[in-house]
Amino acid sequence: MSPTLSHTIPTGILLLASFIIEAAWNEQVGRLLRAASLSGYALRVVPLLELPKLRRFSAWMLWLGFWCLLVGQWLAGIFPDYEIVSLHLTFVGGFSVITLILGARVISVHCGPEKMWSGRARGLKSVGLFLIAALISRVVSDFTLWYYFGMLHVAAGFWMVAALIWGFAYIPKLGRIEEG
Repeated sequence: MSPTLSHTIPTGILLLASFIIEAAWNEQVGRLLRAASLSGYALRVVPLLELPKLRRFSAWMLWLGFWCLLVGQWLAGIFPDYEIVSLHLTFVGGFSVITLILGARVISVHCGPEKMWSGRARGLKSVGLFLIAALISRVVSDFTLWYYFGMLHVAAGFWMVAALIWGFAYIPKLGRIEEG
């Protein structure tokens, strides 16, 4: 069994158990088990305790995305009253960032516009900045109750702009596979 697979199977079992525990027995224990198992796996597989070696915006965004994913899980377990905003940290700051950055990388590698990745990558930077703005707006919404729904709209707007920029920048590249 490869080292990655030897970490993946126990983590998968712990993740499954965390959902069962959360649903059937104790929500907070399930969330904390999920946070611990994800953290254990991520810290073994991803060099999160080091700053990114590549001094590229994409590397910093991925690093930030993984941290948001883990911190959001821990906060959901530690502060159950703030579970929803914590999970938005996981999903908006974590999964959205990781998915869109890695998606851009996959498209640039397989479809040829490598210069989009290795150059200034203005589209990717715009996506990252709008995702950060969406995350900040969403987190702030829980602390500005007098304007809660307005801030949710602002956060959703920033996220949609990020998704649109990503779509316009990368989806057209899918039809053009460059050879050579």
